[in-house]
Amino acid sequence: MKEILMRTSHASHHSLFISQKFKLSCAIFSLFILILSATSLLQDGLSILNIAIPLLTVVFITFAMREQNRLIDAMAQINHVLVKASGGETHVRVTNTQGLGELGKIAWNLNTLLDLLEANLKDMASCFEHAAEGRYYRRAFNQGLPGEFANIADNVNISLKAIQEATELSRQS
Repeated sequence: MKEILMRTSHASHHSLFISQKFKLSCAIFSLFILILSATSLLQDGLSILNIAIPLLTVVFITFAMREQNRLIDAMAQINHVLVKASGGETHVRVTNTQGLGELGKIAWNLNTLLDLLEANLKDMASCFEHAAEGRYYRRAFNQGLPGEFANIADNVNISLKAIQEATELSRQS
């Protein structure tokens, strides 16, 4: 029980994490079923229900915990990818998301966002590297980019054109 309660972060130290709430719920549910079965055993004697219900509870909780662990592992991987991406490592992706339902969609969308970010950043870096070498023909790609990504590419191209014009003007002087 102590392990269940000690994994919270500083920001949420008064709240349990999803995995902790689930484990606690399973423990309480199991205890409740065990108490009901023991009470029934004492009052009515041995019956198939006194044995079957606790066994079915164990099977159900085992299955539920396995599924819960898959989701928690995926959330941990998403968190890892977000931490890496916020540290500048935009090449990291969430993998093995088959069969995760809504959480798999979230992971897929995160990967799509990271694909856009990575491609956009590399494209801009390439444009400015070429400009630094006096090669101004390399423009940022804006076709097919959504919203702000296309606007940023357009602004990069405007900036590159201004740099080229300023360089040509300074050469003429």
